[in-house]
Amino acid sequence: MHDLIQDLINLAQVLTPIILGVLTWNLNSKKTKHDGLADDNDRIVKENKRLTKLNAEKDKEINNLLKEREKK
Repeated sequence: MHDLIQDLINLAQVLTPIILGVLTWNLNSKKTKHDGLADDNDRIVKENKRLTKLNAEKDKEINNLLKEREKK
């Protein structure tokens, strides 16, 4: 019985650092809420730039069409 208890203690001493290491690694590898917000913000900024450029192109087209209409 004493040997069994000693074996369990030895096993716990070996497994504890391994388990703590895995848990620490898991927590550190997750993205934080701030990281997720930063990614969303970057995506929105890119989309905004794309839409602004598209809007400027459409404005040019509309202005050209209006100029052509005025000439007629």
